[in-house]
Amino acid sequence: MIKILQRDEIAVLFEGNLNITSVLKTIKTELGVEVDPGLPKEEMIDVVYEQYCKAIELVETKKEEFRQKDQKRKEKKKRREDRGPTAKAFILSLLKAGGHTRKEIINTVNDEYNYVARGKTSRNRVSRVIREMLLFETIQMEPDNTFTWIGK
Repeated sequence: MIKILQRDEIAVLFEGNLNITSVLKTIKTELGVEVDPGLPKEEMIDVVYEQYCKAIELVETKKEEFRQKDQKRKEKKKRREDRGPTAKAFILSLLKAGGHTRKEIINTVNDEYNYVARGKTSRNRVSRVIREMLLFETIQMEPDNTFTWIGK
């Protein structure tokens, strides 16, 4: 939680032995506000306080937007968990069952995960999983282009 300064607390910046130009320079770099050094101190304080309040509102708005995005991300993650196995787990289960060709696996995964409705295909995902399993020698391709699970 941000501690919001009061007008009196900002007025302290302009009192005392501090050099007004160095204070205005710091305010310009921190808040992005250019204050005319020829203004009376009360008007300078008013301008700085108004800009400070706007900056606080902006920070609060950004924090709220982040909270909303974070909440949406968490909800999306929950929805993903509710859908069942991931595409990779589903492909692995098809490979373990055996007797499927690459094309059959691609079509089954497309149907199961609605790739076609999104205008996409699961060909790359299936190929990656098959390549990985062939590399680890957990599946082998039969002469009729079907895969059998060796499982090591």
